[in-house]
Amino acid sequence: MMNKKYILNILYDLSATVGGEIHYEPLITKTLQRLMYHMDFPSGLLFLESINSHDKKMCLEAAIGDSVAATAIGSEYSIKIIRDAHGAICTTTHSELLSDLPCRQDYYKTILKLPIPNGGLILLLSPKIVSVDFHLDLVFLPFLANFAKAIHLSRINDTQVDALEYLVHERTKELEEANLTLEKEIANRVWAEQALRSSEIELRSIFDNLQDAFVRCDNHGNIIKHSPSAMQLMKCDSDSLIGQNVAIFCSDRKAAREFIVALNRGGEAVENHRIRLHRYDKQEIIVSISARVYYDESGRAAGVEGTARDITHIIKSQKLLENTARKNIQLLSENQRLARELIVTLEKERSYLSKELHDEMGQALTAINTQASIISANAREKGVISSAHEISKQINELFASIRAISKRLRPHLLDSLGLVESLKDLIAMTSKQSKLIPCFTCSGKLHDLPDITNITIYRVIQEALTNALRHSKADKIEILLSRSTSRGNSGGIIKLDIVDNGSGIDLNAMDATGLGLIGIRERITAVDGTFALTTSLGDGVRISIMIPLE
Repeated sequence: MMNKKYILNILYDLSATVGGEIHYEPLITKTLQRLMYHMDFPSGLLFLESINSHDKKMCLEAAIGDSVAATAIGSEYSIKIIRDAHGAICTTTHSELLSDLPCRQDYYKTILKLPIPNGGLILLLSPKIVSVDFHLDLVFLPFLANFAKAIHLSRINDTQVDALEYLVHERTKELEEANLTLEKEIANRVWAEQALRSSEIELRSIFDNLQDAFVRCDNHGNIIKHSPSAMQLMKCDSDSLIGQNVAIFCSDRKAAREFIVALNRGGEAVENHRIRLHRYDKQEIIVSISARVYYDESGRAAGVEGTARDITHIIKSQKLLENTARKNIQLLSENQRLARELIVTLEKERSYLSKELHDEMGQALTAINTQASIISANAREKGVISSAHEISKQINELFASIRAISKRLRPHLLDSLGLVESLKDLIAMTSKQSKLIPCFTCSGKLHDLPDITNITIYRVIQEALTNALRHSKADKIEILLSRSTSRGNSGGIIKLDIVDNGSGIDLNAMDATGLGLIGIRERITAVDGTFALTTSLGDGVRISIMIPLE
């Protein structure tokens, strides 16, 4: 649809030709120019715009030359019109058309009706009485045709302008989007360049402050680049390194050249390869080398690069630690041997003392008791008889104490009936003499254990029962003893777990590891076993022991 503002401009410019110079020569002929100049013509120009395509109502947008119509601009009127097949407006007769408009009905007649498709209607009015008897309709036919053609061309021009404006708008949007994308790319490029510069600065700082020496060589092993730390490693300046072949610094030059050749051929990186170097101060050092092949832009191997770390002090420290560890192992083995011998000797002494107490003291006490009985039977005086009875009573009590001491020194059942029966006797005696309720469980072959193993297990359980009675205030204790097979030990492994429900032990206390626990640990260590103690206040004590058997 033609632009309404453009139509109004045409109408106002056309009305300015009356009584003056003609501006639209292509539209108005010379004859019409002279006629319009000498006559009071045109007397009226009206522009009615369609409100919509379905309604008969039209809005008066312009009224030129008629003061009555000029006061009605902006008003709506129902015009008796029809539309042709192309949508153009076709008016009715002149009189019917003018009767619907706010102009002087007795003064005008219509000489030009120019319908604008989907736009409205332009009317050129003239007075009914003119000074010349002339058919004005015929005179204005060329003007009508030229003016319609101008409107039509203006519509086409507007359409083209709209299309061009649309294309310009779309292209402008594309250019704006492209410009925005370009600005983002430029910003990203600037950011990337700044990040690259920062990265280069950071990498340069890292390179300059490397602790390990960095060296790059060509395919022949000649040094072409190095880090400052390489000069510190070799105790020289840069001129003493650049261009030098790395093999001249190696103790074994031939092996060094073969190493570079093999690395170039294989292409695989090498980690922690040890080599000996001679520094410029004539000191020999041991370095750990990590190297790889680097490639040029065409993808061909250009040489070898890598790092070297001085591990001389590490090697010396490792050797020192190895020697110390070896000595410690020897000392530990010696201590274990001495502990075993001490335990064996101690048990022999206890066995001897137990036997002597039982035999010698038993015989002497038996003799004294016999004499007391004889005195009691032959005495006449009551005092003597009473004293003899008291002596006999004390002898029996002393005899019981000696048997108990002898049993603690060496359990006789361990030698006669074996480990399991002696443990059952120990546990039964403990239960009888206290309120402790022990639970003993055993499994596996326990009848053929070495004597030192038997006495060690017996003493550990004996000490654990004593600790439970004296210190933990436990009322229950569980003892689990087993022998299982093991691939690493032909005789298997002895496992012993002792758990009580007592008050536990504060491991942070000064006396947390009392002499009893220390004695248990020493006995287990002497037979190459392991000892583990798990406890906390209020949660009882758990002792876990493992003894390997040969």
